[in-house]
Amino acid sequence: MASVNLSASIAAIHADIKAFRVDIKTELTAFRDSFTKDVKEELSSFKQDVNQKLNGLVTDLNVTAERIDEAERRVAELEEGAAESREMLGQSIQMQEHLQERLLDLETRSRRNNIRIFGVPEGSEGNNVKDLVESIIKTELSLSDLDLKIQRCHRALGPKPPADAYPRSVVVFFLEYRTKDLVLRSAWMKKEVHWNGKRIFFDQDYPPEIQQKRKKFAPIRKILKEKDLKEKGLMSSEEAAGIEPSGKVKQRPWEVAGAISKKSKDAQRAKIREKLRGFQRDNTSSDGMNE
Repeated sequence: MASVNLSASIAAIHADIKAFRVDIKTELTAFRDSFTKDVKEELSSFKQDVNQKLNGLVTDLNVTAERIDEAERRVAELEEGAAESREMLGQSIQMQEHLQERLLDLETRSRRNNIRIFGVPEGSEGNNVKDLVESIIKTELSLSDLDLKIQRCHRALGPKPPADAYPRSVVVFFLEYRTKDLVLRSAWMKKEVHWNGKRIFFDQDYPPEIQQKRKKFAPIRKILKEKDLKEKGLMSSEEAAGIEPSGKVKQRPWEVAGAISKKSKDAQRAKIREKLRGFQRDNTSSDGMNE
Protein backbone atom coordinates (compact mmCIF):
# COMPACT_ATOMS: atom_id res chain seq x y z
CA MET A 1 0.00 0.00 0.00
CA ALA A 2 2.82 2.27 0.88
CA SER A 3 4.49 1.53 -2.45
CA VAL A 4 1.27 2.37 -4.27
CA ASN A 5 1.05 5.73 -2.54
CA LEU A 6 4.71 6.47 -3.35
CA SER A 7 4.18 5.67 -7.00
CA ALA A 8 1.12 7.88 -7.05
CA SER A 9 3.07 10.71 -5.44
CA ILE A 10 5.91 10.34 -7.92
CA ALA A 11 3.48 10.31 -10.80
CA ALA A 12 1.82 13.44 -9.44
CA ILE A 13 5.20 15.15 -9.12
CA HIS A 14 6.07 14.19 -12.71
CA ALA A 15 2.74 15.57 -13.84
CA ASP A 16 3.33 18.82 -11.98
CA ILE A 17 6.84 19.13 -13.41
CA LYS A 18 5.55 18.45 -16.89
CA ALA A 19 2.78 21.01 -16.45
CA PHE A 20 5.33 23.53 -15.09
CA ARG A 21 7.58 22.95 -18.07
CA VAL A 22 4.66 23.53 -20.42
CA ASP A 23 3.74 26.72 -18.59
CA ILE A 24 7.37 27.93 -18.61
CA LYS A 25 7.69 27.15 -22.32
CA THR A 26 4.45 28.95 -23.06
CA GLU A 27 5.49 32.01 -21.05
CA LEU A 28 8.96 32.06 -22.63
CA THR A 29 7.43 31.82 -26.10
CA ALA A 30 5.04 34.66 -25.29
CA PHE A 31 7.90 36.75 -23.83
CA ARG A 32 10.04 36.07 -26.91
CA ASP A 33 7.25 37.08 -29.25
CA SER A 34 6.50 40.20 -27.22
CA PHE A 35 10.19 41.17 -26.99
CA THR A 36 10.71 40.58 -30.70
CA LYS A 37 7.67 42.69 -31.51
CA ASP A 38 8.81 45.49 -29.19
CA VAL A 39 12.33 45.45 -30.64
CA LYS A 40 10.98 45.55 -34.19
CA GLU A 41 8.71 48.45 -33.31
CA GLU A 42 11.57 50.32 -31.64
CA LEU A 43 13.88 49.67 -34.58
CA SER A 44 11.19 50.77 -37.03
CA SER A 45 10.57 53.98 -35.05
CA PHE A 46 14.33 54.63 -34.80
CA LYS A 47 14.71 54.02 -38.51
CA GLN A 48 11.91 56.48 -39.28
CA ASP A 49 13.51 59.11 -37.03
CA VAL A 50 16.89 58.58 -38.68
CA ASN A 51 15.36 58.80 -42.13
CA GLN A 52 13.51 62.00 -41.24
CA LYS A 53 16.68 63.58 -39.87
CA LEU A 54 18.67 62.47 -42.90
CA ASN A 55 16.03 63.92 -45.20
CA GLY A 56 16.21 67.18 -43.23
CA LEU A 57 20.00 67.21 -43.53
CA VAL A 58 19.79 66.58 -47.26
CA THR A 59 17.31 69.45 -47.62
CA ASP A 60 19.55 71.75 -45.58
CA LEU A 61 22.56 70.74 -47.65
CA ASN A 62 20.67 71.44 -50.87
CA VAL A 63 19.61 74.87 -49.58
CA THR A 64 23.17 75.57 -48.47
CA ALA A 65 24.53 74.50 -51.84
CA GLU A 66 22.04 76.80 -53.60
CA ARG A 67 23.03 79.70 -51.35
CA ILE A 68 26.72 79.00 -51.99
CA ASP A 69 26.06 78.95 -55.74
CA GLU A 70 24.18 82.25 -55.44
CA ALA A 71 26.99 83.74 -53.35
CA GLU A 72 29.59 82.61 -55.88
CA ARG A 73 27.51 84.11 -58.68
CA ARG A 74 27.21 87.42 -56.85
CA VAL A 75 30.91 87.44 -56.01
CA ALA A 76 31.70 86.83 -59.68
CA GLU A 77 29.37 89.69 -60.65
CA LEU A 78 30.97 91.95 -58.05
CA GLU A 79 34.44 91.08 -59.30
CA GLU A 80 33.36 91.76 -62.86
CA GLY A 81 31.71 95.00 -61.78
CA ALA A 82 34.82 96.00 -59.82
CA ALA A 83 36.98 95.38 -62.88
CA GLU A 84 34.62 97.46 -65.01
CA SER A 85 34.55 100.16 -62.33
CA ARG A 86 38.35 100.25 -62.27
CA GLU A 87 38.37 100.54 -66.04
CA MET A 88 35.76 103.32 -65.92
CA LEU A 89 37.68 105.09 -63.16
CA GLY A 90 40.89 104.88 -65.16
CA GLN A 91 39.15 106.29 -68.22
CA SER A 92 37.55 109.03 -66.12
CA ILE A 93 40.89 109.97 -64.56
CA GLN A 94 42.53 110.00 -67.98
CA MET A 95 39.75 112.18 -69.34
CA GLN A 96 39.93 114.46 -66.30
CA GLU A 97 43.69 114.86 -66.68
CA HIS A 98 43.22 115.67 -70.36
CA LEU A 99 40.51 118.22 -69.56
CA GLN A 100 42.66 119.77 -66.83
CA GLU A 101 45.51 120.05 -69.29
CA ARG A 102 43.23 121.69 -71.84
CA LEU A 103 41.82 123.99 -69.16
CA LEU A 104 45.32 125.03 -68.09
CA ASP A 105 46.17 125.66 -71.74
CA LEU A 106 43.06 127.83 -72.18
CA GLU A 107 43.78 129.74 -68.98
CA THR A 108 47.39 130.31 -70.05
CA ARG A 109 46.24 131.55 -73.45
CA SER A 110 43.74 133.90 -71.78
CA ARG A 111 46.63 135.41 -69.76
CA ARG A 112 49.06 135.77 -72.65
CA ASN A 113 48.42 139.55 -72.92
CA ASN A 114 48.86 140.04 -69.15
CA ILE A 115 51.81 141.04 -67.03
CA ARG A 116 52.19 141.38 -63.28
CA ILE A 117 54.04 144.18 -61.55
CA PHE A 118 55.35 143.29 -58.10
CA GLY A 119 56.45 145.64 -55.33
CA VAL A 120 54.18 148.62 -56.01
CA PRO A 121 53.20 149.93 -52.53
CA GLU A 122 49.57 149.56 -51.54
CA GLY A 123 47.51 152.72 -51.93
CA SER A 124 50.01 154.47 -54.19
CA GLU A 125 47.61 154.11 -57.11
CA GLY A 126 44.91 156.18 -55.43
CA ASN A 127 41.65 155.65 -57.27
CA ASN A 128 43.18 155.00 -60.71
CA VAL A 129 45.48 152.01 -61.14
CA LYS A 130 45.66 152.48 -64.90
CA ASP A 131 47.18 155.97 -64.69
CA LEU A 132 49.79 154.74 -62.22
CA VAL A 133 50.75 151.78 -64.43
CA GLU A 134 51.03 153.94 -67.54
CA SER A 135 53.19 156.43 -65.63
CA ILE A 136 55.55 153.69 -64.38
CA ILE A 137 55.92 152.07 -67.81
CA LYS A 138 56.45 155.27 -69.75
CA THR A 139 58.84 156.91 -67.27
CA GLU A 140 60.79 154.00 -65.82
CA LEU A 141 60.99 151.91 -69.01
CA SER A 142 61.51 154.87 -71.35
CA LEU A 143 58.47 154.05 -73.47
CA SER A 144 56.86 157.47 -73.43
CA ASP A 145 55.85 157.38 -77.10
CA LEU A 146 54.28 153.92 -76.92
CA ASP A 147 50.50 153.61 -77.11
CA LEU A 148 50.04 151.03 -74.37
CA LYS A 149 46.38 150.25 -75.09
CA ILE A 150 45.82 148.96 -71.57
CA GLN A 151 42.38 147.38 -71.36
CA ARG A 152 42.23 146.60 -67.66
CA CYS A 153 44.49 146.72 -64.64
CA HIS A 154 43.87 146.00 -60.98
CA ARG A 155 45.45 144.69 -57.83
CA ALA A 156 45.59 140.92 -57.41
CA LEU A 157 42.37 139.61 -55.92
CA GLY A 158 42.42 139.09 -52.20
CA PRO A 159 42.18 141.10 -48.98
CA LYS A 160 44.39 144.13 -48.57
CA PRO A 161 47.53 143.11 -46.64
CA PRO A 162 48.76 144.86 -43.47
CA ALA A 163 50.97 147.92 -43.84
CA ASP A 164 54.16 145.98 -43.05
CA ALA A 165 53.33 143.10 -45.45
CA TYR A 166 54.44 142.75 -49.07
CA PRO A 167 51.96 144.54 -51.37
CA ARG A 168 49.69 142.73 -53.76
CA SER A 169 50.82 142.54 -57.35
CA VAL A 170 49.22 144.64 -60.09
CA VAL A 171 47.72 142.72 -63.03
CA VAL A 172 47.84 144.57 -66.35
CA PHE A 173 45.95 143.43 -69.45
CA PHE A 174 47.10 144.82 -72.82
CA LEU A 175 45.02 144.84 -75.97
CA GLU A 176 47.95 143.61 -78.09
CA TYR A 177 50.41 140.88 -77.28
CA ARG A 178 53.29 142.71 -78.99
CA THR A 179 52.83 145.71 -76.71
CA LYS A 180 52.87 143.47 -73.67
CA ASP A 181 55.97 141.68 -74.95
CA LEU A 182 57.78 144.96 -75.59
CA VAL A 183 57.01 146.24 -72.08
CA LEU A 184 58.13 143.01 -70.46
CA ARG A 185 61.35 142.72 -72.45
CA SER A 186 62.17 146.38 -71.77
CA ALA A 187 61.81 145.75 -68.04
CA TRP A 188 63.98 142.63 -68.20
CA MET A 189 66.65 144.38 -70.26
CA LYS A 190 66.85 147.17 -67.68
CA LYS A 191 67.66 144.52 -65.03
CA GLU A 192 66.45 146.67 -62.13
CA VAL A 193 63.44 148.95 -62.19
CA HIS A 194 62.82 151.42 -59.35
CA TRP A 195 59.83 153.60 -58.66
CA ASN A 196 59.69 156.14 -55.82
CA GLY A 197 62.77 154.54 -54.30
CA LYS A 198 61.23 151.06 -54.33
CA ARG A 199 62.40 148.25 -56.57
CA ILE A 200 59.59 146.77 -58.61
CA PHE A 201 59.51 143.66 -60.76
CA PHE A 202 57.79 142.82 -64.05
CA ASP A 203 56.86 139.25 -64.89
CA GLN A 204 54.45 137.10 -66.85
CA ASP A 205 50.98 136.46 -65.45
CA TYR A 206 51.23 132.72 -64.86
CA PRO A 207 48.35 130.44 -63.82
CA PRO A 208 48.68 129.06 -60.25
CA GLU A 209 49.75 125.61 -61.52
CA ILE A 210 52.67 127.03 -63.49
CA GLN A 211 53.54 129.34 -60.59
CA GLN A 212 53.88 126.29 -58.32
CA LYS A 213 56.14 124.55 -60.83
CA ARG A 214 58.32 127.64 -61.19
CA LYS A 215 58.44 128.01 -57.41
CA LYS A 216 59.80 124.48 -57.08
CA PHE A 217 62.38 125.24 -59.76
CA ALA A 218 63.43 128.56 -58.18
CA PRO A 219 66.37 127.16 -56.09
CA ILE A 220 67.82 125.45 -59.17
CA ARG A 221 67.37 128.61 -61.22
CA LYS A 222 69.22 130.56 -58.54
CA ILE A 223 72.16 128.14 -58.62
CA LEU A 224 72.30 128.29 -62.43
CA LYS A 225 72.27 132.08 -62.29
CA GLU A 226 75.10 132.13 -59.73
CA LYS A 227 77.16 129.85 -61.97
CA ASP A 228 76.27 131.96 -65.01
CA LEU A 229 74.62 128.97 -66.70
CA LYS A 230 71.66 129.31 -69.01
CA GLU A 231 68.62 127.45 -67.77
CA LYS A 232 66.94 125.04 -70.14
CA GLY A 233 63.84 122.94 -69.96
CA LEU A 234 61.68 125.42 -68.02
CA MET A 235 58.65 126.42 -70.04
CA SER A 236 58.37 130.12 -70.70
CA SER A 237 55.04 131.89 -70.70
CA GLU A 238 55.17 132.12 -74.51
CA GLU A 239 55.71 128.38 -74.74
CA ALA A 240 53.01 127.74 -72.14
CA ALA A 241 50.59 129.90 -74.10
CA GLY A 242 51.64 128.35 -77.43
CA ILE A 243 53.08 131.59 -78.81
CA GLU A 244 55.87 131.57 -81.37
CA PRO A 245 58.63 134.21 -81.31
CA SER A 246 56.82 136.05 -84.10
CA GLY A 247 53.79 136.43 -81.85
CA LYS A 248 51.70 133.94 -83.79
CA VAL A 249 49.67 131.48 -81.73
CA LYS A 250 50.56 127.93 -82.64
CA GLN A 251 48.42 124.85 -82.28
CA ARG A 252 48.96 122.27 -79.60
CA PRO A 253 50.01 118.72 -80.55
CA TRP A 254 46.58 117.42 -79.68
CA GLU A 255 45.07 120.09 -81.90
CA VAL A 256 47.28 119.02 -84.79
CA ALA A 257 47.30 115.27 -84.41
CA GLY A 258 44.28 114.77 -82.14
CA ALA A 259 45.80 112.93 -79.17
CA ILE A 260 42.31 111.98 -78.14
CA SER A 261 39.90 112.28 -81.03
CA LYS A 262 36.40 113.58 -80.52
CA LYS A 263 34.97 110.25 -81.64
CA SER A 264 36.95 108.26 -79.07
CA LYS A 265 36.10 110.75 -76.32
CA ASP A 266 32.40 110.56 -77.18
CA ALA A 267 32.61 106.77 -77.16
CA GLN A 268 34.31 106.81 -73.77
CA ARG A 269 31.69 109.15 -72.33
CA ALA A 270 28.86 107.00 -73.72
CA LYS A 271 30.45 103.87 -72.27
CA ILE A 272 30.87 105.46 -68.86
CA ARG A 273 27.27 106.71 -68.84
CA GLU A 274 25.99 103.25 -69.83
CA LYS A 275 28.05 101.59 -67.09
CA LEU A 276 26.71 104.04 -64.51
CA ARG A 277 23.12 103.44 -65.63
CA GLY A 278 23.68 99.68 -65.42
CA PHE A 279 25.18 100.10 -61.96
CA GLN A 280 22.11 102.06 -60.83
CA ARG A 281 19.78 99.38 -62.24
CA ASP A 282 21.71 96.65 -60.43
CA ASN A 283 21.48 98.56 -57.15
CA THR A 284 17.72 99.05 -57.58
CA SER A 285 17.10 95.36 -58.32
CA SER A 286 19.32 94.30 -55.43
CA ASP A 287 17.38 96.56 -53.03
CA GLY A 288 14.12 95.02 -54.22
CA MET A 289 15.44 91.50 -53.67
CA ASN A 290 16.69 92.39 -50.20
CA GLU A 291 13.28 93.71 -49.25
